[in-house]
Amino acid sequence: MQNVPEKPLAITHIRPRFQIETDIKKEEISDLLNKALEDKEATCIGYAKYRYASIALPDAEQHYWSPQLKISMEELENGKTGVNGVYGPRSEVWTMFVFFYFAIAISVAVIAVIGMSKLTLDKSANILWLIPFLVIAFFSLYLTSHFGKMKGKSQIITIHKFFEKSTGIDVLPKKERS
Repeated sequence: MQNVPEKPLAITHIRPRFQIETDIKKEEISDLLNKALEDKEATCIGYAKYRYASIALPDAEQHYWSPQLKISMEELENGKTGVNGVYGPRSEVWTMFVFFYFAIAISVAVIAVIGMSKLTLDKSANILWLIPFLVIAFFSLYLTSHFGKMKGKSQIITIHKFFEKSTGIDVLPKKERS
C-alpha cells in the first residue's frame, strides 16, 4: 500500500488523506494516541478507541473552518496495520455543504425537466434561465469551501505533526519531506 495521495497535506484535495502500512499494532497506536492526548501540554484533543481515532485542535483554537483528523486502523493479511487518515471539517459543516450541493443539483434537474417539457410543448421556457444562477451558486459554494479549507491549512499541519509525533509513524518518506 502506498500513500494516497503522494503528498497527503496537499490542500488541492477536497479532503486530504493518507493511507499507510505500519508494523505497529492498532491497539498500540490507540494507546500512543491516548497517552499523547492525555498529556497536559498536548496541542490537540480527541480520542482513540480500538480501530478509530479522532484528533482536533482544542476548542479555544477552533473556528468554523477548523479541520479534524479521522483515523481508521485495520489488521492486514500481511501482518501489518493499515492506517487511513482523512482530514476534513466537523461533521456539521460537511453535512451542511453536502446538503447545499444536493439541493442545487436537485433544483437544476427539476428546472431542466420543467424547462425542456415546456420547450417540447412550444411554450415559454424562461425557467431555464435559473440554471446559470444555480451553477454560479454551486461554484460560489465550492469557492467558499475552498477558502475555508485554506484558512484551516495551518491547523491541518498542526494536527498532522501531532499524529506523527505521538505515534512515531512518518506518513511521508524522508525523501518526500520538504
